[in-house]
Amino acid sequence: MEEHFSGKVATRALIHKDGKVLLIRHPMDTIFGFPGGRLNMDEEPKACLLREVREELGIEVKLGAIVDAGIDTYDNGTKHFFVVYGAEFAEPETIMSSDIKEVQEVKWLDASEIAAQNIYPSCKRAIAAYIN
Repeated sequence: MEEHFSGKVATRALIHKDGKVLLIRHPMDTIFGFPGGRLNMDEEPKACLLREVREELGIEVKLGAIVDAGIDTYDNGTKHFFVVYGAEFAEPETIMSSDIKEVQEVKWLDASEIAAQNIYPSCKRAIAAYIN
């Protein structure tokens, strides 16, 4: 008998600007990833992502197409289905104001810097898909 996926669902934003990609590190993590978070019950994926980016970075973004999707297994063994959307600032001169409870560190990286960074493999895969 088949077992249905029973993990959590997350949306993530691959925010790009001037040839660079935005990565964040949450306070309890040692690895960088994209802004975003888990989908609430009865919440649409894009609405979830807009909410999460607003909570984490204090900004509004415009979402583009889906860049990647898959399943991540975190250090504690939990599985998350994720969807990564391409995104850009809603206003070009946006200034971020990250909430320290949500985001410990923010980095802008270009393609040449990605391989050497401690980034979730799924995020590296999404960046490669986006660049190519």
